[in-house]
Amino acid sequence: MATMTFRSDSHFASTACVDLAKWIEKNNYQIKENEPGREIYLPLSTSQNAQLMEIQIPIIERN
Repeated sequence: MATMTFRSDSHFASTACVDLAKWIEKNNYQIKENEPGREIYLPLSTSQNAQLMEIQIPIIERN
């Protein structure tokens, strides 16, 4: 499982997903297409939009 955790002020994490996908490719892994990934959102404050986000993508080693 490739995992990235970061702070965000947005519900959309496209840049982080791209960064994690680049890491997967660079490190000789590939995404397991038959397993779902996950995004976890944890609010950091009730008065702000800031949250802690975790993206999880299932991976396997390339042959």
